[in-house]
Amino acid sequence: MALEQWYTLRGKRMNKPHILLNICFVHPAHRRRGVGSLLVSWGVQRADELDLEVFIEAVEPGVPLYLKHGFRVVDHHWVDPKVPNPSEEWIQLKEKIPPIPWTFMWRPRKGTFEDDHTKLPWEDDEQADGPDYNKT
Repeated sequence: MALEQWYTLRGKRMNKPHILLNICFVHPAHRRRGVGSLLVSWGVQRADELDLEVFIEAVEPGVPLYLKHGFRVVDHHWVDPKVPNPSEEWIQLKEKIPPIPWTFMWRPRKGTFEDDHTKLPWEDDEQADGPDYNKT
């Protein structure tokens, strides 16, 4: 169920050519040295060369880094693995491990935003209202 939650959202939103910056972590002993920024810069530069938008599914510690590289928060989600007829062991594990929060982020082609004009790629042209993704 958890993967179904994840991939259903991807299928609805990542429906045009794009780059997905996927699973990137820096070992705690090497953080705050520019490694994460170097990796994200590489992905963003490649997207700009290809004239593609970029998506990232971030955990909370990474959000400030991605904001610095032109991403916008679209919305927040929680991976909440559910199973039909869970066993007692499953129920006990669910009590110990809460749902995992993550943030869906997007950077338009070339990182260009126009306040009140830039639309999310999956928005219908007639849809005027949507999430407030222009604010950081």
